[in-house]
Amino acid sequence: MTGNGNGSGNLAGSARTVTTIAEVRAAADAVRAAGGRVGFFGTSGALHEGHLTVIRRMAAECDLSIMPLFLAPVPGVTSDAVPAYDRDFDADAALAFDAGVNLVFRPAVAQMYPDLPVRTAVVPADELAAPWENAEDPSFMRMAATALAKYYNIVGPCRAYTGEKDWVPLTVLRRMVVDLSIRAEIVACPVVRLADGLCASSRNRRLSGADRAAAPALYAALRAAVAAVEAGERDAEAIRTLLRRRISAVAPVDYAEVVDAATLARVDPLVGELRLLVSADFTGTHLFDNVGVTVPDPAIRRRTSG
Repeated sequence: MTGNGNGSGNLAGSARTVTTIAEVRAAADAVRAAGGRVGFFGTSGALHEGHLTVIRRMAAECDLSIMPLFLAPVPGVTSDAVPAYDRDFDADAALAFDAGVNLVFRPAVAQMYPDLPVRTAVVPADELAAPWENAEDPSFMRMAATALAKYYNIVGPCRAYTGEKDWVPLTVLRRMVVDLSIRAEIVACPVVRLADGLCASSRNRRLSGADRAAAPALYAALRAAVAAVEAGERDAEAIRTLLRRRISAVAPVDYAEVVDAATLARVDPLVGELRLLVSADFTGTHLFDNVGVTVPDPAIRRRTSG
């Protein structure tokens, strides 16, 4: 169950669960000292095929693969609106080990946060977080950034794997590791989709039958918008309108936007590396999705051809 991303062989030892920060650090330090590569995948459980796809890649590329299983409100960081999710950490650990995780980190709250409330948090800039705040919990971006910064400091230098489905948090993390000089290489993994195009997500379990049948409209709207861009549409508002119109036919729209893929800034007219972002409320379950599209800069094209 151990990856050998740089040919170092089995450096991680037997797959196991640990409960202390000291154990995680000791295991990671030992692998790095032997010339191995450490991988980390941050999740709070409820594993599905999207998670497992990321884990398998991490295990193939790294000599020690670490995954936490920890979920608790953090006074001082999270709001009181943290949504309830069903978690079976024993089942999640079994799935993780089977997919290639070497070390599952299951700390108690007192291990992670021995002095509550937390008085130091990572707060992403408004232009990165505010327009996209999770509709269920306005503190989500702050919670995710703070938790992952803490994990990266615990694990030390590593490849930090995450999914492109969470494009906004991914963008926040990329900026955070640069701004705070965190020694983690962010590795983005492609969206995993079900047969009808819906993103693999733990939220899908909470959908009613009718909402589950309607949910693929998110991806269908994104594909229609990409087709419009590829056909020559360069007006951002036209793309936003197309997305809102198609999605609102099945669910209230949280947001429908086209932005610069790296900065999340609005782009108009459309040019460059773009990301189309959507979120909608399916009877209290907020689903989100995104796709990328590239629009060549005509000015660069003219200079090159001239």
